[in-house]
Amino acid sequence: MTAIPDLSEIKFKRKQFSLTQKELSQKSGVSQSLISKIEAGVLIPNFENAKKIFDCLNALKEDSEVKAKDIMHRKIYGVKPKESLQVAIRLMTSKGISQMPVLENNHSVGRISERLIVSRIGSRESFGKLSVEEIMDDSMPVVQETTPLSAVTELLKYSSGILVGSHGKVVGIITKTDLLKASIAKRK
Repeated sequence: MTAIPDLSEIKFKRKQFSLTQKELSQKSGVSQSLISKIEAGVLIPNFENAKKIFDCLNALKEDSEVKAKDIMHRKIYGVKPKESLQVAIRLMTSKGISQMPVLENNHSVGRISERLIVSRIGSRESFGKLSVEEIMDDSMPVVQETTPLSAVTELLKYSSGILVGSHGKVVGIITKTDLLKASIAKRK
């Protein structure tokens, strides 16, 4: 049996979403008078009605939470595995980016980054003959557009970038910088 949270949270959560009792009633399918009595502490609802109210409030929370699609960049710079490393370096320097996905048919097959290039080529003076696939690393993690910001934050603790996918295609990218910008915007 599922435990119901403390009934006193109903009023608090309702006000968090700037809902009137009538609006919560309409959204949850529970009468306004029942919500009023619960909030006043004069009635304890049955399990089914309490669950309807809390399910509604939880759905509102999920709907209001920032998602990957809200902070991702839709413009993705990438290279193909067979392209020369020089092409990748030129693209990264011209766009001011430190990493990018390696894409084949709009699917991620790897990652290339300044750090990776420097660590793999070391002191070689000429790397003009190297291809991206000779240097690339594993792909960035891929999340869906609806992935909550909390999950994106956890992934960015272990990866410098995340790709956003939709219907099997890469549609966006999120970096740690994007996460920092989102946290600043959230506080304003």
